[in-house]
Amino acid sequence: MKPFRFSLERILDLRRRRLEEAEAEMARALAEVRATAERAAAIDHESALLDEGLRSNASWKGRDLAAGDAWRHKLTDQRRVVEAEGRRRQSHVEELRRKLTAARIDLRALESLRDRRLADWRRELSREEEALAGELFLARWKRKSG
Repeated sequence: MKPFRFSLERILDLRRRRLEEAEAEMARALAEVRATAERAAAIDHESALLDEGLRSNASWKGRDLAAGDAWRHKLTDQRRVVEAEGRRRQSHVEELRRKLTAARIDLRALESLRDRRLADWRRELSREEEALAGELFLARWKRKSG
């Protein structure tokens, strides 16, 4: 009997590579989400330090207070930008998660088909081996008895 050959093996390999690529892309996207969250936390920390500094120093002059207020507005604007970026990146992660799930399902389906075909091939191989063993037994028996 011919060795087992899955006719869709190249497609199976392609699906495996696509899944690996999707997983790598997901890892990058999750790293971007984490970086955005870290940037938001840094802005929040800087804003808290500014507020604390403004409250703790009663001797600030009007110009210093105006500069502090301008800096607070800048931080607020940066926070809005970072929040929007975070939402965009999180949306991208959700899209990638759907693609990754679909890629896993496709791969599992092909692997399952391959497994079924391999099991069929093994059953057929066993039948052929059994038939061959039977023929060999009969040939030996005929030779011994005849």
